[in-house]
Amino acid sequence: MKKCMAIILAVLMLLSLCLPAFAQPAQAGGYITPTTQGSVPVVLLAGDGNRIYDADGNPAPLFDESLGDLLEGGQGDPHNTDSDFKASFLGVLKSFARGVVTGDYDKYYDDLQREVGALTETIRMDENGEPRYGTDISPKDYETNRSRMTTPNRSGSYSIESYHFWYDWRKSPLEVADELDAYIEGVCAMTGFKQVGLVGRCLGTNFVLAYLAKYGYKNRIKGIGFDGGMMRGHDATSESISGKFKTDGDSIHRYIVDQNVLFNSGIDNWVLDLVDILEDSGLLDGLSAAVRKTVYDKVVEGVSSALALSTLYTIPSYWSCVSLQDYDTAMQYVFGPEGSEKRVQYAGLIEKIEAYHNTVQLRQNKLLK
Repeated sequence: MKKCMAIILAVLMLLSLCLPAFAQPAQAGGYITPTTQGSVPVVLLAGDGNRIYDADGNPAPLFDESLGDLLEGGQGDPHNTDSDFKASFLGVLKSFARGVVTGDYDKYYDDLQREVGALTETIRMDENGEPRYGTDISPKDYETNRSRMTTPNRSGSYSIESYHFWYDWRKSPLEVADELDAYIEGVCAMTGFKQVGLVGRCLGTNFVLAYLAKYGYKNRIKGIGFDGGMMRGHDATSESISGKFKTDGDSIHRYIVDQNVLFNSGIDNWVLDLVDILEDSGLLDGLSAAVRKTVYDKVVEGVSSALALSTLYTIPSYWSCVSLQDYDTAMQYVFGPEGSEKRVQYAGLIEKIEAYHNTVQLRQNKLLK
């Protein structure tokens, strides 16, 4: 039963680490239906969610879809049969059991990272924080950007979607700032305005802040709007990779139910009923305490690292959502201490993460003022 509870806790951690990917999608409109026309062109940067494609033009599964695949037993991927999926994760469970006996969990961490990573390999970034397999947003999105930079529009009436800027939201915000600057220059040239409004929505607010850090106003920006900003950090992103997990019965019960209701996770009713029974009887508290005492505290850091590097946290932009107070702990949890093997392996990614941290995050107050 203790092993069963440890597995439940590992799944909960995986759900936590994938949570930012369930945020507002970047499709036109988002939370609002922008119909108001303005006399000044506005450049809009939405957040994550617009589809990523491989070099052959095939859509890569988004993280919530990969998680659904996991909960369905791997059946959502035509290249990964149910039997293959079960065999792979049976191997992970064997590695975990071996770790419980020997006290050495390194193989378990490696196996966990490899098998979860197989579900997300086309959308994750590589060890340098760069796209894998030639993945990117669609050519159509880039063509839309190009068209708006080269088609005159002197109507004097613009909606918030007139100059929606499409970009690969996985990249470092400081890299996207260069693309954004060229886009703003093109919009100004095509509309006849010397300045534009700039709006960031959700994760897009961090990209706007990176633009300000790199280019300032440069006489191009008339005003800025933030909608659902994450500049100060996003709790689910920060806390899931800095050890801030609460594992008493009530929190486990609430988390499972909330995941199912809010994100349509597809958890079977019998699982929810079982959790209800365990919670009402007090067994969930007792079992979680036993697991924390015997296993959890020993493996939480290694599991956090394995799940982080097989899901969202090879993506530089998501590190921009790690709060200032959690930053050092998160870096330690995911990459280990200075000089560690992972610090060397992911040196390119870490360079991008630290560039944003030093250039943008540590200067946030000044930039916003």
